[in-house]
Amino acid sequence: HADVLVVIHDLGLEYERQGRFDDAARLLEQCCDVRAQTLGPDSLGYATTLLSLVIVYDNQGRREEAQRLREQAMPVLRKHLPVGHPSLVHEELNLAVSLIHQRRYEHARLLAQAALDNTRKNFPANDPRIARCLGILEVAYRQSGKLDKAREVLEQAKTIYEEAYGTDHPSTAGTLADLARLQILAGHDDQAAPLLDRAIHVYDRADESPGQRSRLYSQRARLHWRQQRHAEALLDLKEAMLLAEQQRSLASGAEREGADAFA
Repeated sequence: HADVLVVIHDLGLEYERQGRFDDAARLLEQCCDVRAQTLGPDSLGYATTLLSLVIVYDNQGRREEAQRLREQAMPVLRKHLPVGHPSLVHEELNLAVSLIHQRRYEHARLLAQAALDNTRKNFPANDPRIARCLGILEVAYRQSGKLDKAREVLEQAKTIYEEAYGTDHPSTAGTLADLARLQILAGHDDQAAPLLDRAIHVYDRADESPGQRSRLYSQRARLHWRQQRHAEALLDLKEAMLLAEQQRSLASGAEREGADAFA
């Protein structure tokens, strides 16, 4: 029955949120099989269930299977949703990220560029959805060694976030951290340092997740060490380790809560 499938699908998503990936995969695979038989493989309901299963497979490290399902679902989404639809753009960007992980940078770039062009047609010039497209396009450029193009699109994303959220927002700070990474790759450590300082300041004040902050402190520690600022590097490294431990504690606490909730 359709209502039963909805319950099973939602329970699978809840298991995924609780970190019970094997249980989530089992339920969502069951949903996929039934919806393929009842709705057909070209139905939007089947495609959305595939994409739910993709999330679980990604979390399990089953990236090749996740990629196969994502590529299977995309033509169905394009059949049912208009060009530039937010849900379609969202999945196109997820597919681009998956392609980047596979080092298929040119394919990822073309997909991210198409998503960017379609988003620009449907939303104001300072809409954060455009910035997200630019951010993924930047990764494709950076990973393929095109640092100048990466910096160009990242500066555009930073401007959009500043206009939409202000200079002290974590999304804006995230672009500063990415710009710092580009400066480091280009050998401009002195230009990278103030960008990282600003990003860390915003992340700390916004109380962003310990994991995100740990990565920034670790990045600055490596930068300080190369600049022969060893005492500062050690302080940053210590902070990065403390934050990483906090992140592990949060993750294990969430797992315990999930187990208690379903006990």
